[in-house]
Amino acid sequence: MRTVVSALLLTGTALLGLAGQATAAPATTPETAQSKEVAAQAYRCGYYDGTVTFRRGDVGNAVREIQCLINIGYYTPELQVDGEFGTKVDAAVRWYQRCSGITVDGVVGPDTWYQLRNNPNC
Repeated sequence: MRTVVSALLLTGTALLGLAGQATAAPATTPETAQSKEVAAQAYRCGYYDGTVTFRRGDVGNAVREIQCLINIGYYTPELQVDGEFGTKVDAAVRWYQRCSGITVDGVVGPDTWYQLRNNPNC
């Protein structure tokens, strides 16, 4: 019985001209964290490419990236891109998180990075 079914499937495939071609994706395709991160790089300012967590009091290029990405959106007044995560940046991050519909905590972690890089205009 199995041989007959296989023969019918092969004949049908050959008649349709599908022999040797992939016709369907696997039922499940594993998605790696790395592929999500690459997909999350739609917008960049060039200061930082990672997704490490940052919060008030932090300084450096990652904070410059946060400031620049928030400035791409509709946040006013525009943030000074100085690399210091102070009260103005904290307020801007909270506004952005609220606007994006993610947890509002003032902390820029993987979810906030993803939104900043994929939806800067929230």
